[in-house]
Formats: sequence, structure tokens, C-alpha cells
Amino acid sequence: VKGPISRPAEVERWTEIDSGHEVALARGSDGEIYTLDLAAGTRAAAEPVRVNRPAGVQSWESFAAGGEHQLMLGANGVLYAMGRNAEGQLGLGRASAAETLQRVPFPAGVTRWMQIAAGENHSMAVGDDCRLYVWGSNAEGQLGLGRHVAHAAGPVALEGVAEICAPVGSRIKALAGEDRRRTFSFVTILNRWMFIEYSSDLRNWRTAEGVVFGDGFDAEWSDAGPPRTAGGLEREKARFYGVMRE
Repeated sequence: VKGPISRPAEVERWTEIDSGHEVALARGSDGEIYTLDLAAGTRAAAEPVRVNRPAGVQSWESFAAGGEHQLMLGANGVLYAMGRNAEGQLGLGRASAAETLQRVPFPAGVTRWMQIAAGENHSMAVGDDCRLYVWGSNAEGQLGLGRHVAHAAGPVALEGVAEICAPVGSRIKALAGEDRRRTFSFVTILNRWMFIEYSSDLRNWRTAEGVVFGDGFDAEWSDAGPPRTAGGLEREKARFYGVMRE
């Protein structure tokens, strides 16, 4: 495609974009997701087509474009996929392609998806059980499932990856009174200051009060809300943490 991408009347500007081989996804300032046909050759411009939101999806949380497949995550935590599916990259449990959005089934123990990513012929997502799930082609070992697995037609939990978030009911210790803390451990870096970032949606991050000075050994860190972090632990589906160094 050559030339600028046209905008629908309701879109003042494009705010996000991700591209595959033949289809790109873009979010407009209206919050909607649009598909852009990149297989138009030398045509002057691609005409955006708005993606119809499935029933129950009030808005889109995020999206990802693979080689020839697309993933879209609703604000309700439901994941949808469409496009090429020869390697199972749509996660539908079958190998047939989908021209319209299809709901990706939840694995046991997952009630919503938190974050998604799409590769050439494979997909990944983090569930609210804080496990990483993979599906699609494993021809180059990209799923991390071992050489004996050629592909996965549906989400498979990747073993050997530690929990990457702290969901409600996990790593919470009861303290005196009605206080509750979310606690985790991490390896510090010798003689380096380290600080904790946290998020409830993996998009907007905040920095916790206080720093940790590394001694090269494990450190335990607890989140009980204010004043160290913002309140609302009891209302959040999950809270994610990242350990950063200065």
C-alpha cells in the first residue's frame, strides 16, 4: 500500500497500530478497531473497515496482528481471533480458518485474559490465573513446549514459567485484624537500588513507595495497599508487579 491511510469520518486520528503480512489493525480515536487491507498492491490507499464488536464486548482492551491472523481482547477479558489457522494459531481447537471473529475458549481455571501477543503463526496470552498460555505453530520451538510438539490447536499452559502476576487469593497472607497483604520474592542485584512497579491491567504502571537496596540475595516484598501502593486491592481482579533497577 502506498500513500496515507484514509480515516473514517468518526476517527480524528489513529492511536495504535499493529501489522501482519496482509492485514493491519488500527485503533481509532473513537476507541474502535479497524482492519486495513495491505494486500492492495500499489493501490493509493487502504480503506479501513471497522471491526464489529461481538455481543458482550463494550470496548476493546487490546489487539495483536500475527502473520496472517488477528487477536482482539475485549474489555470483558474475552479473547477473539480470526484469519489463517492452519497451525492452530487462532486457539479454537481446530485447524480451519475464520473470516469473522471467533471466541477463544478459556482453559480450566481461567475466567479472563489479561494480555495477548501474536507471532508469525503462533499466539500467546496471560490468563487471570497468572499463567502464560501458548498455541499455534511450534516448528521453530517458539511455543517452548519441546521438539516433540509440532503445534497446539488451543491454549496450553507453559510449564517452567513462574507466576507473572499476583491474582486475588494467591500469595496473600492474613495479618492481624482484617489486613491482607500480597507478598512475593525476587533476587536482588548486589549494591543496586531496585524499585517495584505495579499495574492492574498491564498497560498503566505506577511506582510503589520506597526502594530496595540489593545484597545479592532474595528479598521479600509485600503489598498491603496505602501508603506503599494505591488502594483497591480487594476490587482488582489481579495486580501485576515488575522489579526494576535504577
